[in-house]
Amino acid sequence: MSVAKRKVIQLAGKTLVVSLPSKWARKMGIRKGDELEIEEKDNGLAVTAHKETIVDKATLDAKKLDERALRWSLSALHKSGYDEIEVMYESPETAKVIHETLKDLFTGFAVTEQSRNRCVLRSIAKELETEFDSVLRRAFLVTLSLGESLAEYLESNKTAQLQDLLALESTNNQLTNFCERILIKKGYKDYRKTCFVYVIAWNLEKICDNYKYIINYIGQIKKGVKVREETTKLITESTALLRAYYELYYKFEPIRLNELIGQKRKIEEEARKLLGKGTEEDAVVISHALHHITQIADFSASFIATHMD
Repeated sequence: MSVAKRKVIQLAGKTLVVSLPSKWARKMGIRKGDELEIEEKDNGLAVTAHKETIVDKATLDAKKLDERALRWSLSALHKSGYDEIEVMYESPETAKVIHETLKDLFTGFAVTEQSRNRCVLRSIAKELETEFDSVLRRAFLVTLSLGESLAEYLESNKTAQLQDLLALESTNNQLTNFCERILIKKGYKDYRKTCFVYVIAWNLEKICDNYKYIINYIGQIKKGVKVREETTKLITESTALLRAYYELYYKFEPIRLNELIGQKRKIEEEARKLLGKGTEEDAVVISHALHHITQIADFSASFIATHMD
C-alpha cells in the first residue's frame, strides 16, 4: 500500500478538493462523472470505487512447494482478498491438492481454467460484508458443536466415530477464512475494530484446530487403550469455558471476565494435577487441553476492544 501526500485545494470559497492518485484511478478505471463511496473513519477517509470489472489478481509458482506449503500459500492469497489466483505447477498431484483446498477452504471460488501445468481459481460469488456477523456467529457455533460432540463421543466410548466430526472442522475453516477475507477486503463495520475482530476469527480457527489434533491423536492410540474419564472431563470443561466466552461476546459484561478467568485457572489446576497420574496417552490429551484453555482466554483483550465505544 503506497502513501502519498496531497495538497488540499479550495474551490468557490467553500469546497475543499483533493486529487486522486493517478495510478490508482487508472487501475480502477475512474472517469469523469463516476461515483465514489467516501466513508469517514476517525481522522481518515476511505475512498472506494465500485467497479465490477476490476479483479485483484495474483500468481503463485507452486513448482517447488510441498503440499503443506501449497495449502498455506493458497489460504494466504485467499484471505488477502485476491479474486483471481493463477497457479503454476508441474505435478498432477499438485492439481489434486489445489482442488481439495478449493473444496475445503474457499467459499465462492471455482476453477475457471486448467491445463497440464496451470490453473486459475476465481471468485464467482460476490462477498457481502453485511453477512460477516452471521458467518462469525456460525463459526462459533460450529466450533462449540465440535467440542461438545467430542466430549460426548469420548464419554460414550464412540472413539471409532470421532473422525466423522472432522467435517465440522472443515466447515470452521471455510467460515473463518470467509471472515478474514472480508475483513482484509472491506474492514469491519467499525473500522477501528477490524484488527481485533480479525484476531477473534483467527483464534477461533486455531481453537477448532486443537479439537482436530485431539481427535487425530486419539485415532492413533492402539486398540484397548482408553482416555481416562478425568481427561474427558477436562475437554468438557474447556468447551464449557468456550461457550461462556461465546455468550460473553454476544452479551458483553466486563465484570464476567473475572469469573471466566477464575474458571480458566481452576481447569488449569485440575489438568496439572492429572498430568502425572494417567498414561502417556492421557498426558498428550491433557497437554492439548491446557493449550486449548489458553487459546480460549486469549479472546479476552479482543472482546474488550470490540465492545469499547
